[in-house]
Amino acid sequence: MTSTRYPSLTRAGLTNSYLHTNSTTHQFLFGAVAELLDNARDAEAKQIDIFPTKDPSLRGGFYLNFLDDGRGMDPTEVNNVVQFGKSFKRASGDNMIGQYGNGLKSGSMRIGNDFILFTKRREKMSALMLSRTFHDKEDIESVICPMPVWSTTTRLPVIQEGGKERHKQEIDLMCRYSPFKSESALMKQFDKIEGDCGTLIVIYNLKLLDSGEPELDIVSDRSDIRMAEMDPEDQSNLPERVSFKAYASILYLDPRMKIYVQNKKIRTKRLANALCNPMMYKFSSNRFKKRSEDEVTKTEHEYNLAEGRARELESTSRDLEKKFGSGAHKSSNTADRVLLRKAQDKAKDAREIAKSRRSECDTKRRSLKDRKSLDFFFGFNIENRRYFGMFIYNCSRLIRMYERVGPQLSGSDSCAGIIGVVNVPYLVLEPTHNKQHFADNKEYRHMLKAMGDHLQCYRRDAKDVMRKGGIKQFWEGFGYLDDDWSQPPSSEEKYERQRAMKIPKVIQCDSCLKWRTLPFQSSQVGKDLPEGWLCKMNPDRKHNSCKCAEEIQKFPEGEFRKEQKTKEQRQAEIKEKMQKMQRELNKVSTPDNKSSPASRRAESSGGSRVRKQKVASFESDEDDDDGGLFSKSTQSRLGLKSSREPTKRSRAVPPPQPRSERRERKVRRISEVEQPSEEIRRNNNNSRSSARKKQKVIAYREDLGLDDDEEEEQVQVQPPEEVLEEEIVNEDVEEMQVEQKEDVEEEEEVVPPPPVKQAKKKSNESKQPEDLMLGKCVEVILDNRWRSARIIQTDRDEQGNYKTYKLKFDQHPQDRFDKTWDATKTDTIRFDSDIPNGAAASSSTDTGSTSGEKQMNGLDSVTTEYYNNAFGKLKTCLRYFLPPNWRVSKDDIQKLNLDEIVDFPMDEFFDQYEKGLRCLVSTFKSKADHQQAAADQLKQEVHETKQIIFDLLMLHDSGTPEMSFNDVVPYARHYLQSLPKRNDENANP
Repeated sequence: MTSTRYPSLTRAGLTNSYLHTNSTTHQFLFGAVAELLDNARDAEAKQIDIFPTKDPSLRGGFYLNFLDDGRGMDPTEVNNVVQFGKSFKRASGDNMIGQYGNGLKSGSMRIGNDFILFTKRREKMSALMLSRTFHDKEDIESVICPMPVWSTTTRLPVIQEGGKERHKQEIDLMCRYSPFKSESALMKQFDKIEGDCGTLIVIYNLKLLDSGEPELDIVSDRSDIRMAEMDPEDQSNLPERVSFKAYASILYLDPRMKIYVQNKKIRTKRLANALCNPMMYKFSSNRFKKRSEDEVTKTEHEYNLAEGRARELESTSRDLEKKFGSGAHKSSNTADRVLLRKAQDKAKDAREIAKSRRSECDTKRRSLKDRKSLDFFFGFNIENRRYFGMFIYNCSRLIRMYERVGPQLSGSDSCAGIIGVVNVPYLVLEPTHNKQHFADNKEYRHMLKAMGDHLQCYRRDAKDVMRKGGIKQFWEGFGYLDDDWSQPPSSEEKYERQRAMKIPKVIQCDSCLKWRTLPFQSSQVGKDLPEGWLCKMNPDRKHNSCKCAEEIQKFPEGEFRKEQKTKEQRQAEIKEKMQKMQRELNKVSTPDNKSSPASRRAESSGGSRVRKQKVASFESDEDDDDGGLFSKSTQSRLGLKSSREPTKRSRAVPPPQPRSERRERKVRRISEVEQPSEEIRRNNNNSRSSARKKQKVIAYREDLGLDDDEEEEQVQVQPPEEVLEEEIVNEDVEEMQVEQKEDVEEEEEVVPPPPVKQAKKKSNESKQPEDLMLGKCVEVILDNRWRSARIIQTDRDEQGNYKTYKLKFDQHPQDRFDKTWDATKTDTIRFDSDIPNGAAASSSTDTGSTSGEKQMNGLDSVTTEYYNNAFGKLKTCLRYFLPPNWRVSKDDIQKLNLDEIVDFPMDEFFDQYEKGLRCLVSTFKSKADHQQAAADQLKQEVHETKQIIFDLLMLHDSGTPEMSFNDVVPYARHYLQSLPKRNDENANP
């Protein structure tokens, strides 16, 4: 045996403290309970019962029982239970949930301090105890686990290594440190396991809260197990984190096991079947390589070992052949020939194993280039729309729930109420040990991004369902009459009927465990089906017998496509960018807007140098990566260049020209950009090199939010006409910026360029009169609050009156938040000129003091420095209070821009921080309770010791007086000092 090899070398061992450390991986208590359900499912159990048994002598007042009818375990497998990290499930295929050999230990030690396992398989019954209480009281550091074995037929002990003395000692330890105080009580636990095989796990000395109550509440609901520290009336708590019944009902994507809690069956469900208007999308990517690369590395290692073993055996075989295998050296000894034959057979078998390992390695290496496919399911949660997000399963086991992606992160209502479901195999993503997250965070974020894109596609496809009345009437049709999303739906019969018609009732047979889809019956609306429902109760005659095959669930399949912007939207965006660039150019050319022309003429040449420094400081501020007002991408769009950055192409500075000619040229250029002709586009395209085109394509891909690795997944993206127009604008802006700088350097007086703006307005008025409203800042009433926005598109009637405005909101500048506003409702919209004093301040408190763009306009260098300082401190606070396992790292928080800070989920952030802090405080509290219990135990032992000393004094000294416990020790010392004198007096009377 391997245990007898190298007896003098040091072996690694587990300590008692590791049992507690290992259990801390489960911050979510129901996740620890689910570990025991996973083991029962992997053991092919058809049913598991979870029920408490009261015992006031134990910590918590009761112990939990987990009884299943799975395969059970023989003594060898029971012995492997206490070997941490050893599991045979990995070789059984990807259908097994357990992979690490740690779930039973970590899960049970998170629920309580001790557990005892009873299991039987055919002829043998085994028990195993893992008790932290035993190790603490006996002061044992190494982990000891008693494991007696009995015969199933005779119910007599099976003598193992160590003989009867070992069995007796194991029974004695179990009776002292378990709820069962005799061997007969232990044997009665096996009677609970019906049939030839099964397992019973008893967890006792449960973990307590700071109040002294158990963490698991079994009293408030006799058919459920609830979290004692969470208020069930608090609507902010997710039901799956408060009720184990709710969590276990969706724990498995395809449940095939009956779950009973306190003798009440949990109605499990297929989550994808519980959604309204479900739709499936196919997604494939070649970025999920981490798991495949690990498998290739592991297979290569196995191949190298097999190849080395085969070569070694072939070398041994050849040596034996040369020695007495053929020719003159051929041996006539039968034993030699047998030895040679065995060596040849071993070498042949080893070579076959090496070949198979190499073939497997080549197959997995080729599979690295294969695209991994996933199925995304989306649908509306019309049962309770306030709960929405993504449910992510791994091998049909729930890992993440209510994970919000895409538009759901920003808090908008566009994708609220939608639930997504995906089942990720082990080959794509590997879960962590506690099965509450995934190990590779980068590939996990890539999947979440893909789910967000597909979510938006589903939302656009769902518009066909809601085209009659829109999203508001869609929810009103199911009983959501209030705009408050936290309110449940109406319980009126007509609404319950409508919800029941949209979601088919799918139920599992209590006998064959097959899933059946029931036809709609108006008489069953609002009624619960019987707990022991059977196939024969199905009104559908095609599936009213357990012998009938299970119906395959089919979902309509959608086609993923990105949202394409219309021509009007692109033109509006171009005009908006041009107006923004003009404002920035005005700021650069007029550094001091408040000073009058007369005061500027009175300034000396030193004042001109000051103005030059202001312009230079403005540009240097924009080049700052961390605290600048504008990011590098914004600088490139505005045409602002850094002195530290090389220009994209060298440009010769033209000789000085009269001011009037330069202004005319600027006006002509701006008017041409407003309505770019095909000839101008063609000339500009021909004049640019291929390298510049490539840079524009890359910049366009960045604007779309595409990653470099997505080139293999998406259709090749070509820049539309707006990129070419933007290119022209950027070049012209660069020339205008250079000329305006020359104006500042050449003359003392700095005159703003109003002729450009006026010429632009005249051009717009002559060509497109409706453009006068574009870009105007307005405020509208949305959700009973004034929201600041800009007009990006208008619509007129035949008389030329405005009918609607299309608004882009400052707080949410993304296109998906744009809204069309009725221009005739003057009470719900107001322009900047109509806003009374103080209204802007009240509005800014709601919208975050307007958008980052509005705040930046008109700031001088000092204000900019203060603004950047406050912005940096906010990011420092976020990094300092970063909760554990937050989806954004500290480095990524440092790189957030203003828009991302505005959309940052502060509520969820501080909620996670509070939970982590509460968990940390609870950990310290539990340690303090443990130390307090140890101190109380020592006090009790000291008290008992003093009592024993007092009893001994009373026994040997009849003159011992009555005294308090504090006087026992001094009196005993005095008695021991006077004892020799008393002996002398007795010896010499």
